[in-house]
Amino acid sequence: MGRTVPHFTDISHPRSYPIDYADMIRGFKALPSTPAVYALSSPPLYNGNFAGINQTVVNHILPGLVKTIAASADLPPVVPVFEGMGGVNLTHHEWFWGNGSYGCHPNMQGYQALSNIVYHALT
Repeated sequence: MGRTVPHFTDISHPRSYPIDYADMIRGFKALPSTPAVYALSSPPLYNGNFAGINQTVVNHILPGLVKTIAASADLPPVVPVFEGMGGVNLTHHEWFWGNGSYGCHPNMQGYQALSNIVYHALT
């Protein structure tokens, strides 16, 4: 496939995100290898001024939107990366570079937490 989920930070075009996401899911499901397909929620955005990314979209719109898209595509429950890495209350700033000041990039401890969240969701 080689495609990634669109960089959805502009809430003026929210309709394209679910359409593109669902298209990507269909593409993976249609592969001859019939892979198991999972959706993951994004980690929370700790710095609302990071790289022009809209914190409201990442922390308040995307988590529910991804769940809706996944359910519509008959996927298993969304892997709860958003909630597990601090959620809307931003409770794990220590798992992100600069104690959260760099916005969305986990540090080594954060990547360990992320891998544990995914592992436990898939096992």
